[in-house]
Amino acid sequence: MVQVLPPMPAVISWQARQAALREGSLAALREGTRLGLGGDQRVDIFSIIEAQRIWLMFQPLQRLYGFFARGDDASGIVIHSGHPSSLQRYTAAHEYGHFVLGHRSALDSAQELYDPREDGQEIAAQAFAADFLMPLPLVNRCMARLGLTERRDLTASEVYQLSLELGVSYRAAVTQLVALKRTRREHGDKLRKVEPQTIKLELTDGQPLSNPWADVWMIEQPAVERRKIEMSSDDELHIRLSEPTTAGYRWGVVHSDMADAIMDKTVATGDGQEYGAPCLRHLAWRAVEAGTREVHLALARPWEDGQSAPLQEVRISAHVSNRGYEPGHTAASERQRNLILAAA
Repeated sequence: MVQVLPPMPAVISWQARQAALREGSLAALREGTRLGLGGDQRVDIFSIIEAQRIWLMFQPLQRLYGFFARGDDASGIVIHSGHPSSLQRYTAAHEYGHFVLGHRSALDSAQELYDPREDGQEIAAQAFAADFLMPLPLVNRCMARLGLTERRDLTASEVYQLSLELGVSYRAAVTQLVALKRTRREHGDKLRKVEPQTIKLELTDGQPLSNPWADVWMIEQPAVERRKIEMSSDDELHIRLSEPTTAGYRWGVVHSDMADAIMDKTVATGDGQEYGAPCLRHLAWRAVEAGTREVHLALARPWEDGQSAPLQEVRISAHVSNRGYEPGHTAASERQRNLILAAA
């Protein structure tokens, strides 16, 4: 009995691969320009898809991350409901790339999203997703907000925080930093070996998150005195600030409507032998409910009870959105659920 083996996939030439990369990148640039995206804030990919009258669904997909289909009078995108929001956003941008590039359909797993070696259509959609969500001006602005503009080889923790600012997965951020030549390729290979879960445990001082898909936002010095961040429910906000051990100054909470405070402790810096050496105050909250939340901290002497101006203040504004759709659930996007109900 002769066993018939499936044909080997054709190997795409270097020239064809470069052409597909250019096609996807140029399409992302044109689409961003058409939509008036200024490169100063993260791209709201779900709202963009909805505005194009594309059906957007979330459901469990097992091996697939997402898929796209174009019909005669409508197009649809389906995203794996069990993935974290950052990965859902990146998958959605990839599927939207198929729409913008005029493709008929696509079934996308991790291979197609992150390393599509032999398929020109998937290579173009990958390039579109990366440059649409992470254009160079936006990457530069996010790095500036995090104080990373002078750094070339970022740490894994710094890249993770950058990925949160951009609203993409850690792996996608690493790949784009290499593509934009903001880090060396060999350093990118080292960063890819670090698991996000390991980074999260480092940021939380070894405390596991209540939701393993949640993210950890870290604000630390040197930090801007005012920050705006985009969190999802179950994400944690951690703040580490230098606190002098002399003169009686302490970081205190002036106001916070983040409902779940989970940490308030001091951490020694250095070897602890030098008298008067500053320590770190580590405070943390878990985002519980959707909405805009504020945290206002002040470095002051507690006994003065507001009678004198604080030495320093930090204000964090967090927009908290619902995490999305739990594994096993199937749902349309919020706007399209409302359209279905209105038509019923």
